[in-house]
Amino acid sequence: MSDVTLTVRNLATGFKMGGRVMNVVREVNLEVHKGEMLGLIGESGSGKTVTGMSVLRLLPENAVTEADTLDFLGTDLLALSTEQFRDMRGTRLAMVFQDPVGAFNPAKKISWHLKQVFERAGTKSPKHAERAKNWRQAAIKLLADVGIPHGANVMRQYPHQLSGGMLQRTLIALVLVFEPELIVADEPTTNLDNIVERQILRLFRDLQKRLDCAFLYVTHDMTIAAMLCDRIAVMYAGSIVEIGPTKQIFADPKHPYTQGLLASALALDTKTERLQEIPGELPNPGNLPPGCLFEPRCKFAKPECRAKEPAMVG
Repeated sequence: MSDVTLTVRNLATGFKMGGRVMNVVREVNLEVHKGEMLGLIGESGSGKTVTGMSVLRLLPENAVTEADTLDFLGTDLLALSTEQFRDMRGTRLAMVFQDPVGAFNPAKKISWHLKQVFERAGTKSPKHAERAKNWRQAAIKLLADVGIPHGANVMRQYPHQLSGGMLQRTLIALVLVFEPELIVADEPTTNLDNIVERQILRLFRDLQKRLDCAFLYVTHDMTIAAMLCDRIAVMYAGSIVEIGPTKQIFADPKHPYTQGLLASALALDTKTERLQEIPGELPNPGNLPPGCLFEPRCKFAKPECRAKEPAMVG
């Protein structure tokens, strides 16, 4: 039996603008396995978040998503109606957002949010029904599991009364009520200070081992990917250009873009007066040049690179 939780084949997502569709994600192919943390890494604007939100149908109404395959544990996600998918999202598939504030109703206490989720879970299975009856005790335990020892006090507070780290932990607790089989985490530590960031990263790793679920972890930080991820998929201008085990990617990166990301990350850890950077900018998704999209920024570029895009490495 396959241990693949999510299979994506030729995913393309664009947005309707002025009578045309501008694709920002193109020909994305990846698999996320049970118990695996797959890092999706690249610069801001490379299409990482759009990829994750495409899987969970969280994009605005003008988004257009197509794929040859979008399979979740044998279920064709493309064939599900909006109502069927909504019933699955948040229960078996879940997302941890970069900014947790938007996931909470500012007029409701933390206890209200937890009660709502436990009650919804109680309608799904006898196991969750028992927890729903004693949701307050279950919520306190769950908050403790994500590093909040005084859960009863936290539940009496409103979202704005919690620090960014505490609110992110609380959001993770809400996600874990259903024990989902796939979690997409979209740069969940971006707005946190370094100490809290490391604590949240350790929490993700602990949860991955305990739940044995599949994680798609979106980040622009190679250091985080090295600490957290089992495999890394490198994304550039809407496509994955290289994918492989984390140790392999760091030891022997094949694509010049991956090499540039690694050089930039390593420069931050060295005593150098000048940081390394990748020159230039991402191409405009509405006006993509022919050939290799990285060619204008690549120090290894050859004339033939302008005519033909190389195959993905991995």
